Amino acid sequence: MTPAAALASLLFPIVSSSLVGAGPDLGTFVSERCLDCHDDSTKKGGFSMEHLDATITPANAKDWLKVLQQIERQNMPPADKDQPPREERHTVVQTLEDKLVAHARGQVTAVGSAAHRPPPCAA
Repeated sequence: MTPAAALASLLFPIVSSSLVGAGPDLGTFVSERCLDCHDDSTKKGGFSMEHLDATITPANAKDWLKVLQQIERQNMPPADKDQPPREERHTVVQTLEDKLVAHARGQVTAVGSAAHRPPPCAA
């Protein structure tokens, strides 16, 4: 573990510890490859992951979707940084996809999926 990653895991226990159980290598990936540039003090691209909880909620689902898209499109980590092995990237993408799909399914279940139509007009 790099010194920055070790420091990040100490400074950002909400993100790093809650993601460790979230899927294979997700917590390590975020700690080692994201938090150096996307914490509250650096906030590159105007985006911080410092307080992004591992549990996907309606409040943070869009942020996690952005993270997924950037990793999946290989925009993050940026080209000038060490790149994760293909298998690691695939595992992280799959884990985030699974979490986002589970969240979306839970939202449909919570809200209901039936279309609400107005009653027919009386003629």
